[in-house]
Amino acid sequence: MRQTKFRGIEIGTNIWRYGHHIVVDGESQIYDRGGYYIVIPETVGEWTGRVDRNDKDIYEDDEVNFLGNKERSYTCGLPEICRVVWFEESSGWMLTSEKHSFGLYKTGIYEVIGNIHDKAGEQK
Repeated sequence: MRQTKFRGIEIGTNIWRYGHHIVVDGESQIYDRGGYYIVIPETVGEWTGRVDRNDKDIYEDDEVNFLGNKERSYTCGLPEICRVVWFEESSGWMLTSEKHSFGLYKTGIYEVIGNIHDKAGEQK
């Protein structure tokens, strides 16, 4: 069975919270064994089921360096900074950049370098 988990930035503390995502009375919350945390809805992202080369989980809206592929070599100016997004048309995770869009494959070599929401907590 596929494991699902989410993360979001907690309102008031600006801390990333990890666990199950629920919406109660219009509030987006992350639940883990430590309790329920109200999070900024725009920062909620799902785990892709993949990890980077440092065994760090890759989540929706992460920014990653795409470093290549274990099965074939590339000569297109790698590394390339990409954003992780859900692509509804193919029902799968994609990497997008200014130049390319391609699948988040098991054979890819990735490194998480940040998230588009890392500063979102500072704005609330």
